[in-house]
Amino acid sequence: MHSMWPLSRQRTNSEPARSRLRTAATPFLAAVKNANGSFGGAESGTPVPLLNPLTGQKYTNGVIPFNDPSVSSFAKGVLAALPAPNVPGSPFANNYASLPSDTINDDKGDIRVDQTFSQHTTAFVRYSQHQGKIVSPPNIQGPAGGNSNGTVNIFNQQIAGGVTHIFNQNSILDARFAFTRTDGGKSPYGANLPNLMDGIPGLPTDPQVVRSLNVQSVNTFSQFGNQGSNPQFQNPYIYNPKVNYT
Repeated sequence: MHSMWPLSRQRTNSEPARSRLRTAATPFLAAVKNANGSFGGAESGTPVPLLNPLTGQKYTNGVIPFNDPSVSSFAKGVLAALPAPNVPGSPFANNYASLPSDTINDDKGDIRVDQTFSQHTTAFVRYSQHQGKIVSPPNIQGPAGGNSNGTVNIFNQQIAGGVTHIFNQNSILDARFAFTRTDGGKSPYGANLPNLMDGIPGLPTDPQVVRSLNVQSVNTFSQFGNQGSNPQFQNPYIYNPKVNYT
């Protein structure tokens, strides 16, 4: 009497990774004098008269007072929320330095089982998973900052399997199937910070998209407010069956 047990083989692999990156930046912020309404002759000390083209109001001393009707409460709140310049020298230059730290967590692993049922039939199954998280703070901190990717989450799963059967030396059947799932996206920095846009009608209220300040692009200044492409989400699912007969 003769007996034979099927052969099997298992293999497991995992690769955790942690890293932290720092990038120096020197954005150009609204200087202290700008935040208090002074725009004319701030460098030389000689006032330069200003004119409001919409109202015709003149400001001979180069200062637009905050109690002026043309200064909105929104503008006051945003300027007050910007950090103070921290680089000595001219207020009209790269006057703010920051060194934010990006945190990267990246974990992935695989497990595979191969089975030999007989000399004619073999099979395998494999499961793979990846989880990545990147926290990228902006160069300009606080509720008026946020021009960065914020928090990026990436989750991938895949399961694949296959069976191969040899009928004879001229005939082989190979069947395979794979399912891949991805859930990815990024959420804005400032989602949990004070909202500087209170009172503006028509803004979204979903917690997934609410941010402290939308994109603010002011000529000659570094962009502040949250990144325009944030938030965003991707969640594709892929089924991939294949059968080959030779």
